[in-house]
Amino acid sequence: MEVDKWAKFKNRQPEFITKAFYGIIEFFFLYDFDGQKEMLAYINWTKPVTKDHVEILSFNGFSYCDFIRVSAIDWCVGFFKLGNKYYIIDKDAEISEEINEE
Repeated sequence: MEVDKWAKFKNRQPEFITKAFYGIIEFFFLYDFDGQKEMLAYINWTKPVTKDHVEILSFNGFSYCDFIRVSAIDWCVGFFKLGNKYYIIDKDAEISEEINEE
């Protein structure tokens, strides 16, 4: 998703960067408002994701839930828990690296 790099600074000109976010989709729903249909996903977001010395992505749990447009979802990843950490299985890891480096 694109986020404003300077969102915390009220008087700065917005500069949008692409950033990868991870979460579990709890459910989808379709709504119709004024003749316009939109599909949303209710997502349980991860806590901040870190990359270790061998570039494995992990996080320590989940944080809040939010609604987003389904069109904002780029690809699916898997999660597995080992001890008190969750690890991200991403078959498109090269794509996510490119997005995080921009």
